[in-house]
Formats: sequence, structure tokens, C-alpha cells
Amino acid sequence: MHKNRLEKEFVVDHRETTRGLKALKDALTANDDVAVLDAAQRLDRVAGPHIAFEEQWLYPLVAESRGEEFRHHMTSEHDEVVDALSKIQACDGLATVSAARKAEWQRNLQTGLDHVITCGTLLSHLSVLDEVERVEILRRLQDLRDEGILWTELAAKKA
Repeated sequence: MHKNRLEKEFVVDHRETTRGLKALKDALTANDDVAVLDAAQRLDRVAGPHIAFEEQWLYPLVAESRGEEFRHHMTSEHDEVVDALSKIQACDGLATVSAARKAEWQRNLQTGLDHVITCGTLLSHLSVLDEVERVEILRRLQDLRDEGILWTELAAKKA
């Protein structure tokens, strides 16, 4: 296996999640119902395996050096964003949503965008793994992708 394949695959997922958050935030700003629904569904799809990977594999690894409080902080930011994502998908069109609620969703999505900056710096925790661990964790990431869990489904399982 190429030494950096795990990191590269993580970055690919991370980039797609970041793009999904930005697209949804932009669609909300544009007040475009069709674009919001499309962006929300796409984010739900692309982020699910990535978030599952972070919470099941990356964050426990990071917690070994940064502590459980850091892990809790990172997962609570996921929870904040996916809560907004769920509500956005459940709304009956943006015309039915108050300006205050839309502003709250914008803040939640910005939390997600800020989060990905912090999370991106955690990549070094993957690079210190030995080859056997890297192969196993890459396999787990691929399994999560194959499973295709939605982010909202992952959140529902945690609740």
C-alpha cells in the first residue's frame, strides 16, 4: 500500500465535506429551496462515512494525546451541524422558516466550516501509525464508504 494513501483518502473525504457545508450555507444565503435540498442531501451522503470515520477511528486516536474533553468537543460540533442539517431537510420550504431560524442554521454551518479547519490539522495523528494499523484503518474507511451511511442516520444511531 502506498504509505500516504490513508491520509490522501481522508483528505478527499474532508474536502468533499467542506465543499458540501459551503454549498449548503451558500444555498441558504441565496434562499433557494431547490439548491438547499440538493446541497443538504449531498452533504448528508458525502459526510456520513467521513464523520463516522472521525468518530470511530480518528478521534479515539487523537484522544490518546489530547484527552477526552477534546474528543467530546469535536463530536459535539458534529452534533450541532447535523442537527441543523436534519432540520433543514425536514423543513417544508424556506418560506416557512423564520429569519431567526435561518440565521441559526447559518451559524451552525459556520461552526461546521470552522470545525473542518481544526479537524484538518489532526491528519498527523494518522501519519504516525504503523503500516499494519494504516492498512486496517484504511479498510475501515473504505467499508464506511461502501456502507454509505448518511450523516443523519449516524446521528440517529447515537441518539
